[in-house]
Amino acid sequence: MSGNEPLYTCEQCAQIDRASIQAGLGGQQLMGQAAVALYQAMKADRYLEPDPVIILCGRGNNGGDGLALAWILHGATPFNHNKISIFLTEPPVSPEALFYYRM
Repeated sequence: MSGNEPLYTCEQCAQIDRASIQAGLGGQQLMGQAAVALYQAMKADRYLEPDPVIILCGRGNNGGDGLALAWILHGATPFNHNKISIFLTEPPVSPEALFYYRM
């Protein structure tokens, strides 16, 4: 394996999400955890140095993941907040994505 292969298929991810929500985790929490995992991977790969970060978000829950990542990056120390750009196709509609949008 080269490390670029997906760990799970899209369908498996959907099943994991459904099982997690049935177990009591909220969509907002799942988005936040996905954003933390992405931040950790970006940091480990030194992706954040010295390049700016551009986040593209749709209007659904996946857009919420990008907004959650922006929130984490904004709070990261000593990350330069001026290096974060967020582009939305339109304001989010799901309650979970709206939570991170408002933050």
